Parts: sequence; C-alpha cells; structure tokens
Amino acid sequence: MAISGGPDTTTDGLLIAIDTTDRNSYRGSGNTVFDLCGNSNVTLNGTTSVVSGPVSGSSLNIPFMNLTGTGTSNFGSFSNRSVMDINNSSYEFFAFWGTLGTGGPDTLYSRENARFYATAYGGGALGGFVRGNNATQFEGSLTGNGAVTTNTWYHLVFTVDFTSTFAVYKNGVLAGSTNISALGTGFIDPTGGFNPVIGSRYGGSGTPETKMTGGMSIFRFYNRPLVAGEVLQNYNALKSRFNL
Repeated sequence: MAISGGPDTTTDGLLIAIDTTDRNSYRGSGNTVFDLCGNSNVTLNGTTSVVSGPVSGSSLNIPFMNLTGTGTSNFGSFSNRSVMDINNSSYEFFAFWGTLGTGGPDTLYSRENARFYATAYGGGALGGFVRGNNATQFEGSLTGNGAVTTNTWYHLVFTVDFTSTFAVYKNGVLAGSTNISALGTGFIDPTGGFNPVIGSRYGGSGTPETKMTGGMSIFRFYNRPLVAGEVLQNYNALKSRFNL
C-alpha cells in the first residue's frame, strides 16, 4: 500500500495510516478519519475536527485535524486500541503546534495503557515518557536538536526499541535519543488502563497543560522501530505536501 502524495513510503510493519489529505481517509465531512490500513479509525471528539486553512500566514491550505487544547473532551480516539498493544514500535506524524505551554507537555500522542507519550515540552523540546516493565522510566526532553516552534509543520517520528533507544527524528534527521535498555523488555502494561489518544494524555481527559493545541494531518503506527533510512524515505516522499 502507498500513501498518496509522492513516491512510496515504507510499509513494512505499518498497521495504522491516518491521512486527512487522502479522500479515502477523510471523506470531506463527519468526525471520523479512516485508517487506510483498515485496523483502527480515529474519532474526533469535542471541538476537535478536520479543517482546512493556512498555518502562520503561509499559502499552504490542506485539511488537518484541528486539536483545540484545554477542553477535557477534545482529542482523537482510536476505534481499536489493541492494534497498538505492542512494545517496540514507531509513531509518525506530520503536525504543528499552535501554542507551546510553560507547564506540562503539549502531547501529540499518548498510550497511557502502556505508559508512553510523545510530546513537546513548554520550550518546544521534543521528548516523552517511556515506562518499562521493570517499573523504571524515562521522562523528559531528548538531547540534540529536537526542538520545535509554533505554527510550523514538522515531520516527526518517535521510535521505541527496548533493546536500545527511544529516539525522535525531525524532518528526516535524528534529533535526539536516549538509551532505554535498562527499563526492561517492554512497556509496563501494554493492554490495561486508558485508551491511546492523539492531542492529549490520560485517555483524553488530561489537565490543560498536557493537551496539544495545533494540527495533525498524518498519523502512522508501525509494529517495529523504523531505521534512519526509512524515516528519511518517508519524509522525502511526503515533504512537498507541507512545503518542507
């Protein structure tokens, strides 16, 4: 399967492909964005919806999931969480932040059942939280050039490999990583607790500083950590759509 908009992206291990610019994924109305892989659709809750418009005054005008922050009901939920009950994995986004807070993380995605989230912290530093099954954890920003600013589209890929690293790639390039091999062989609880969501933590009802205000056009989930060449391949395949 190929995602529209450029040369083929890597599909080995791809389980979820959400793409608001593809009419097969978002059909122009309603609060459901369909998974091109057929495993788990996204329902947009509260004031979260698909809109079209420029970001930061640019001429780019594409549909995206408008993540509206603070309200406890504003988030995207998945119709089948079990497809993501996997330890080593990758989470891919084309997204932007409209605001960046000064408190907790502005969360792109969380799997609170597995004790994992991917985020930008108050100053725009990319990072997240990973808790392993030996009850130890990593939480914080990643070293390197993993920082973002507001009203700018980014291609972001977060990879989790319990034999080595938690890493984030920004616009096709490794932006930061940390060794998580001491956390155990997998997530502390990959099947229990809250459902995975986009734009929030705690199953969607997180406190305001944990919720993202911004936009997301593409979300993809892989059942394995992508390698650097695959991340770059995906970025090059789709970057022109976002004027990157």
